[in-house]
Amino acid sequence: MTNIQPIRVGILVVPGFTALHLDLLVDGFRIANRVEKRERFDWTIVAEYSDGVEASNGRVYRPDSLVNPPMAFDIAFVVAGYCPESSVNDLVIAWLRTQQQHAAVIGAVDTGTVLLAHAGLGRGRELAIHWEHEAVLATSYPELTLSSTGAVVDGRYFTSSGGLSAATTVLSVIRRFCSAFVAGEVAHILYQSGRPAQMDRLTPRANPVERVEILMRQNLQAPLSLDEIAGAVHMHKRTLARVFARERGVTPMARYRELRLVRAKELLNNSRLMLSEVAHLTGFSSGSAFSTAFKNRFGYPPSQAN
Repeated sequence: MTNIQPIRVGILVVPGFTALHLDLLVDGFRIANRVEKRERFDWTIVAEYSDGVEASNGRVYRPDSLVNPPMAFDIAFVVAGYCPESSVNDLVIAWLRTQQQHAAVIGAVDTGTVLLAHAGLGRGRELAIHWEHEAVLATSYPELTLSSTGAVVDGRYFTSSGGLSAATTVLSVIRRFCSAFVAGEVAHILYQSGRPAQMDRLTPRANPVERVEILMRQNLQAPLSLDEIAGAVHMHKRTLARVFARERGVTPMARYRELRLVRAKELLNNSRLMLSEVAHLTGFSSGSAFSTAFKNRFGYPPSQAN
């Protein structure tokens, strides 16, 4: 059996960084490993000094590696916060330029884009930046195309303006390196208690297919019709069906049924609910219809689920 090496992720944190953003990145990769049942991602926290970096909440994080000597990663992120300019120095610039030469993906969260700009990275690409720093950075680097509206993916640059859009960024990376299915499962686990209503407002760049899957996950118990889904994303249902099939390889309603059946399997494996209750919670009109769909999908009846 081929020994597949994990994807190496380096996350550079600088003084004053927002701990939430680091946690969202790390948890996204951790959950992806869980979904894939193997170590798909191996992350390393990087800092300038070994005695730790204080986040904006006062907590001190001790790094796994230092910027000097610079280690090359497959994915490199910069997580910053207040006063990112104070962290610009030769060692940090050298680390970033090493990643420019070797990393398949370069990312930044909140004001991390400031450090990318100082290192000469991201030229000709659209980058996200926290709104409080957008005007200053635009003045200093007029050649950059900046956005403060959430998550932006442009080529190998995955950037976030901060807040919960950092979750969208890590999901985009997971989708790039794994699959849309894995990213969708990570999103489901990450937002297990219910995807916050404000997420759509924070991630206006989510494409129609991603918005459709969000709607589907929010409406497993009372499934929407294709007309309702298409209306919600402001597309004709035939156009939506064509775009969805091109990206996912299946029709929207086939994907919808898959999500409902996967959720049903989770409930059967992790709860004491009766079959009729699981069928109701996942949008099946009868126990017989649920049992038939479940057996067709998984090869055994729901009564035999663990």
